Amino acid sequence: MVDKFVPVTGCPEYREPARVCLIVDKVYDARRTRLCELRQFDATPPVPPNAGPYQVLVCEIVPNSSTVIATNITPIPGTIPPLAFVSATVACNVRFVVADGNGVQYEFIRQVPWTVEFVLYVPDPNMDVLAEVRCECLDFCLPPFSTNNDVIVSCYFGAFIQVKVHAQAELCIKEYGECLWPEITTQAPNPCIEFLDPEATPYPPFNLPQQEELL
Repeated sequence: MVDKFVPVTGCPEYREPARVCLIVDKVYDARRTRLCELRQFDATPPVPPNAGPYQVLVCEIVPNSSTVIATNITPIPGTIPPLAFVSATVACNVRFVVADGNGVQYEFIRQVPWTVEFVLYVPDPNMDVLAEVRCECLDFCLPPFSTNNDVIVSCYFGAFIQVKVHAQAELCIKEYGECLWPEITTQAPNPCIEFLDPEATPYPPFNLPQQEELL
């Protein structure tokens, strides 16, 4: 059956329908993971060994330091339906400030990597894998200790990791355009233009009231 286009009532003129194809990224699957681990780092250099006792003064994530190191899809042979291991390694940088026994402070930055892997039904192993991470230093560090050559710093870190598997898909739709209304030379001001502009009208901070529980 041939589709018919019925113009909107009152529309003085309309364009003939045309087929428009769009190339979009379609998310095939997405996984979220929350991890928490105690990580150890070699702080030498610049912290000299055998100058303790040491204390961690600062443990913080460097802003905008998150990065994706590697992603991979590895098919699992002989599986029906076809399964694959999906893996992602992400990381962020951490800034430390450590004081030695004399109160001298030392600053250094180390990378904290995380790797997640899960099994997914993947019909096409050439699909893309996207990953992102948000790291947090949990403000709990063990007292650093020194060996003959190194100073070891141990802190707890948490990570929120999201992995998405996506592929490009072609969507074809009918596009009719807009009604060709006569041009209006004068228009009344539209206050919504300014209200919907986040730069012109900032979003106010407020808390919605909580619903009281009935006793």
